[in-house]
Amino acid sequence: MGQREGRESDYWGWLMGCQGGRPGIACIANKWIMKHLLVGAILLRIVPVTIKEAATTVLFPLSGVFIGISFAWVGNAHNLLQSEEIRRLTGNHKGGQRHYIFVYQTSVLVIISTLIAWGLSGLGAIDHIFPVTRYPYCYVIVTWLLYSMLSLTISECWSIVFSTQLMLLYQTKIRHLQETRDTELERAAPLGEAGITQEEAQSTKRRTVARH
Repeated sequence: MGQREGRESDYWGWLMGCQGGRPGIACIANKWIMKHLLVGAILLRIVPVTIKEAATTVLFPLSGVFIGISFAWVGNAHNLLQSEEIRRLTGNHKGGQRHYIFVYQTSVLVIISTLIAWGLSGLGAIDHIFPVTRYPYCYVIVTWLLYSMLSLTISECWSIVFSTQLMLLYQTKIRHLQETRDTELERAAPLGEAGITQEEAQSTKRRTVARH
């Protein structure tokens, strides 16, 4: 029992696919990663400043925005995941509710990793390890990867907001369907108690209308 509970909460095993099935990292390392690499190459080409200057003048002020938006919407997502309607929805997925929780956690991991990488760049770590005068190719590759991570982070921030809004729409739809079903059952209950089926009641109603 304890091993099963430990496996259910093993995020890193889920991320790397050690528990069988599709690895969680496939949520990031998929065909769309090429789009982020392309955006990184474009930014590498058009941004005229060093990676340290870009980190200190642009990313540091925006980091608070990334964190604020992401964590606020992740909190909303967790509240929705605990609702009865979304629990029914996630129960139909092979990975269950755990899959949805870990997907959000992966988005947060991407955001934190990007902020750490760019923070080190702002402190001059990249310029110190790979000085452009000595290792120009390494410096270009690292800068390209940092810009690609920035593109991925913006995409993950958008995904958090968009998927949370979708869950809200699904919750409303499921609740409406459940209320409609409950109403139909309440209407059919008196007929069932009298030993009359709904088809018989409708047939009797049609005969009564025909007589008049």
